[in-house]
Amino acid sequence: MSYPPELATASALPYCLPRSWNVCWIGRVTEMRAENLGGAGAVDDCEVAMQLCEFLFETLEGALPYERIAIVAVEADEVLVQRAVRAREPDRVIPKSYQGSLRRGTLAGVLAGGIPRVLNRLAAYAAHAESGSPTHLLLKEGYQASLTCPLEHEGDAVGLLFFNSRSADVYRPEHAEIVRRIAPAISRVLASCAGVGEAPSQAAMTRSLAAIGRAARAASEEEALLARVLEQVRDGMVVDDVLDRLYEHCHALLPYDRVQYATVEGDRVVARWARSRFPVHLPRGFSQRLAATSLPEVIEAGTPRIINDLAAHAAHSPCSRGMQIVIEEGQRASLTFFLGAPEAPLGFLFFTTIEPGVYTSAHVSRLRRLTAPLTAMLEKARLYEQLALARARSEELLHMLMPPSIAARLQAGETDIAEARETTVLFADLVNFTGWSSPLTPAALLLTLRGLFARFHESAERRGVSRIRVMGDGYRAAAGVADAGDDHPERAALHALDILDIVRTMRSPDGDPIAVRIGIHTGPVVAGVLGGGDLRFDIWGPSVSVAARLESHGAPGRIQVSEATAKRLEGRFALEPRGETHLKGLGPTPTWWLGAQSHSVHRGPDDSHP
Repeated sequence: MSYPPELATASALPYCLPRSWNVCWIGRVTEMRAENLGGAGAVDDCEVAMQLCEFLFETLEGALPYERIAIVAVEADEVLVQRAVRAREPDRVIPKSYQGSLRRGTLAGVLAGGIPRVLNRLAAYAAHAESGSPTHLLLKEGYQASLTCPLEHEGDAVGLLFFNSRSADVYRPEHAEIVRRIAPAISRVLASCAGVGEAPSQAAMTRSLAAIGRAARAASEEEALLARVLEQVRDGMVVDDVLDRLYEHCHALLPYDRVQYATVEGDRVVARWARSRFPVHLPRGFSQRLAATSLPEVIEAGTPRIINDLAAHAAHSPCSRGMQIVIEEGQRASLTFFLGAPEAPLGFLFFTTIEPGVYTSAHVSRLRRLTAPLTAMLEKARLYEQLALARARSEELLHMLMPPSIAARLQAGETDIAEARETTVLFADLVNFTGWSSPLTPAALLLTLRGLFARFHESAERRGVSRIRVMGDGYRAAAGVADAGDDHPERAALHALDILDIVRTMRSPDGDPIAVRIGIHTGPVVAGVLGGGDLRFDIWGPSVSVAARLESHGAPGRIQVSEATAKRLEGRFALEPRGETHLKGLGPTPTWWLGAQSHSVHRGPDDSHP
């Protein structure tokens, strides 16, 4: 059997007319329609519907899931009549010529809405349906999901097209879109055979059926393309990665030379990302008030906006600075999509080209189906970025509070960490802190201490000293807890000298100099983190107490070191014996005053005392 040219072309394409389909009936239907034009009888539109149902059953194989297809006509007085049904097994669901009413059930709403309806769980839906309704009959025969498409011709309801599956949760938005795309051609065939309008010729009927096949193929290919684009975009982790993939893979869906993404942040719209074949003049971070743009109109309209001549639009309408910059870049047409919901806006996608007049409603239709999944991807990517940023900040804070080796073990899951080490412990305390800080407001005091200890921390970082804790006006640090080097006494000494110089630059509110006492001792400590609810890094042991006593029994503007530390610094720093100092709990103890680093010792760029 040879096909007419239209069908022969269509049948060679995927999801289109099967080669086994016999189209002889088209001529027969046309002849029946012509013979009855002037007579009392009517064309047997049930046979036409049945043949059309068979045609769809074979044509759509592989494009969407179904075990049953039915065509129901809408007749006068809102009567529904089943005209045709085709199933993989003998159909016992609804008898031929079954009649129902639009006044009952929800099908009137489907017809009024004009868009396909998906019911992926008929059992849940049937719980609220009338007993004995078609839904209950479908369930009785084992059908679990339904896709219903309204059929309309020239503004009048023609009927309904039903797809049923024995599996639940099988119908997806892309299936509804395929059916929506072929519905106009199906409606024309049904309307023609029902006596609406002029009797079609055989060629016209053939073209109508070929149009169904072509529409099914085009819709299926387009959905497959969208799926491929989404699959590529879905692999992006951060926002920029998602948008880069969109730019690289979306060319098959619509034309563009430039894509930009802007986020809504409060009452402002902020340029977040852009890629173009040409130089981008609109900088990342460019911000303008949302109210100063025409974008609220896009949100309010709820539909994408096409401007096919940006220059003409700017000449006759108020134009935001952002749009002016885009025009200066050479862009001439734009397609704008809003992402998110009016009550929870996410941002805008702008597609632009250097050629005017390129965007059509077809581009809007294609891209509209990307909007929901793309919004979800961007939301996920944004949350991932926020999580990554929070994690980075957490790690940064953790490394500020403890040595990297301890932080790494803590992050690996350890909770009780203790290491015995020889270290050099440093205590520093601001002299007469209560007296000079009393006139300061709490905010001023906090600002003063924050600036002071930030400079202490910078010195500690530079000298290789671990900051242990800030306690009011007191400061504790240790060298040697984060590494195995034996130069920790020297590093602690350099840090102490830095602290003296930092404090000398400060003045109390009445202009008097501020001083600090510092004590240093070298000896064994236990360093680590105690488990439980207080995961703070600290050091313990007698050496800590000795350093604290050296500070408290020291002198303003001086650094007092123990004998153990002095021996390790001898020849490297100026040391002045103080004699025996009575330290609380320790008794008479020989101590030294620490002076500047010896000039005879080589000093690298990080070791020079400022």
